Amino acid sequence: MQKQNKAGVSAVLRGVVAAYLAYLGYMIITNRDTDMKPLTARLTGGILIAAAAAFCVYTVIRFRADARAAAGSAPADENPDKGAKP
Repeated sequence: MQKQNKAGVSAVLRGVVAAYLAYLGYMIITNRDTDMKPLTARLTGGILIAAAAAFCVYTVIRFRADARAAAGSAPADENPDKGAKP
């Protein structure tokens, strides 16, 4: 139970970080509170938003792996005995 809780808490914290990256990207794209040129602001903001999207994908993948590990079933590619010859 504690491992499942840890997986959930980790996923929520990663989600908060991803949301903050997306927020920063949006704020830079809209050119608020910055003296950047519009093209530079759009590129920088776009990079931050892309990083946030990639971090969201990582969060989902990692949460599924952590939840699977907490349930006690090891993924097929991490089991060294599978397919081993005696």
